[in-house]
Amino acid sequence: MKYTFNWGDGKQSTTSLVNSGTTSSKSHSWSSAGTYYVKVMATDSKGASSGWSNSKTVTITVPDTTDPTISITSPTNGQTFTTAAITVSGSASDNVALNKVEVKVGYGSWQTASGTTSWSKSVTLASGSNTIYAKATDTSGNTKETSVTVTYNPPTDTAIISIADAIASPSDTTTTQITINDMTNFGAATVTLSYDSSVVQINSVTAGDVGTPTANIDNTAGTTTITAYVSTVTGPDSPVTFANIELLAVGNDGATSPLTLEVTTLADADGTPVTATAESGVFTVSGLRGDANDDGVVNVVDAMFVAQYVVGNRDASDLNMANADANLGGTVDVVDAMFIAQYVVGSRTW
Repeated sequence: MKYTFNWGDGKQSTTSLVNSGTTSSKSHSWSSAGTYYVKVMATDSKGASSGWSNSKTVTITVPDTTDPTISITSPTNGQTFTTAAITVSGSASDNVALNKVEVKVGYGSWQTASGTTSWSKSVTLASGSNTIYAKATDTSGNTKETSVTVTYNPPTDTAIISIADAIASPSDTTTTQITINDMTNFGAATVTLSYDSSVVQINSVTAGDVGTPTANIDNTAGTTTITAYVSTVTGPDSPVTFANIELLAVGNDGATSPLTLEVTTLADADGTPVTATAESGVFTVSGLRGDANDDGVVNVVDAMFVAQYVVGNRDASDLNMANADANLGGTVDVVDAMFIAQYVVGSRTW
């Protein structure tokens, strides 16, 4: 008895004669993937044959060993950036199917991108040269990598945040500004102002050129923390008035207090941190406006002292000249005497 195998690909194989009832086998290799219907026929030594058996389905698959393809379309090799956060995008393909695309920067970990044939991923660059890698993986586990090298140059300019010096008479108020210079596209900032609360205190903080500030005023501790930010896509360029500060003089004539600024955060409207230098100011209690004779009160005697000085009947040494300059005109004259008299009778306020 011999057996003939029909392999379903146009080829047949026949075994040698074996005793009836003996198992016999043949091997076969198909040249391409596909589905084949295999059947067998028995023939005895006299040449009598059985019919073909029912077919057995055999499916041949060829392992996918073809790597996918991948390219980075943005950024381009050699590109330079001044912001750390960028989006990497590109395309990929495979002869069967893609499983995923991953991206990493330098020695960082792989991060899965959004999409496969068309993909993108946001990354953060480090200062200097950065190699960005992209890797495509197909459903068979085949991978392919590509890369580009870009440069991130952080802004080299250092912004300056400063508060102007201020002066006020005892119990008077004055307004000064916190200003930002050497910066473009302001976004947000938080600063802390420290001061001697026995000399000066903060009454209020109001908006400058940016959004309404949030202020935590603690006149007991002598600190005020201020935060302000823009709500637009782009922010203003310097000079930027960050906030207006109303100060109240609570100290005596001649007392001074530092207005010490500390920058906690500063960023542009894209969210990129900006290096900043703080320039502090000084608050001075100047004396009591209109108190020409320097006795701690403003009354008609002060108006008389100024009038006597103007006509030459009193020396400058008899007056506190800074207090006597009631109209803040820079000189002491008859107008100051009039201002003081009007203040005393209630027809003028400082």
